[in-house]
Amino acid sequence: MEAPALPDLWAGYPVRREEVLEGYGSGMICCRAVESGEVLLRLDLSVCWTAETARASGALAGLGELAAELSEATQIALHLLVVANGAAAERFRHEHVKTMCATTTETLLDWTDEELEVLAGSKWQMVAHEMREDIIAEHAELEEVIGDFLQTHGITQEKFLWAHKILLSRAMTFYREGGSRLMVLGPGQDMFNHSCEAVGYEDVKLETAEGKEMLVIRAFKPFGEGEQAFYSYSPASNGRLLLMGGFVVPENPFDSVELMLTFPVNPSSAPLFQQLAEGLRSAPLADGAAVAEVG
Repeated sequence: MEAPALPDLWAGYPVRREEVLEGYGSGMICCRAVESGEVLLRLDLSVCWTAETARASGALAGLGELAAELSEATQIALHLLVVANGAAAERFRHEHVKTMCATTTETLLDWTDEELEVLAGSKWQMVAHEMREDIIAEHAELEEVIGDFLQTHGITQEKFLWAHKILLSRAMTFYREGGSRLMVLGPGQDMFNHSCEAVGYEDVKLETAEGKEMLVIRAFKPFGEGEQAFYSYSPASNGRLLLMGGFVVPENPFDSVELMLTFPVNPSSAPLFQQLAEGLRSAPLADGAAVAEVG
């Protein structure tokens, strides 16, 4: 049986990739009208990029037991780079990697130090710099331990950084019962664009069907034929969206900064701070966002 091509993974689902969408670059559009809650795409985790599929594929076979000791992100990054270097893999993986290689990443990790100065005073300047330095440092450490593996597959510092930027901008992380995490990059899941409207609809989740774990994307609202379909990357602030994808959303409802202010309170000032707390509670804040403790 011939290995499936990338579009074959989407066969039977009402979406297809569109290379050029005004204001977005590429994205996924609906081939027909879609109802709210309808499945847009369902992917078996075995065809997704995960740490488990990286180890099972044989791509990391040369690392032995060390592979499982690496972080999820690094296992997936190495799998991407081994396939990108031409190693044997399913047809759809080669096609997916080719698509990713042809797309310019636009994360804050792509900004130069000079460009990041625009964000001076923001934590995102520091976060972007530290993330990039951490990835570079990890590659240097890996060179000391698995240098032969990296050389065999042409995994340079630049390519290692590229793979992590791909994961930053495209992968999703799910939290499971017990607190464990699962990082997933799905062929096609990564081609949808973000919408703030979808937050809270559980439009992307892991489900089990016939004993198989699946990544499922559902329409959070009706979409018309030819209309672009979206899902929510997360209730992310514009700073995080800029870090992940190099874009911001006008009037982003999640573009806020959390502040915790602590004041010394005594019996004489307590009524004043009690009024302040009540005023804050009357604003659209989550329960517990404003409290007054008399000490």
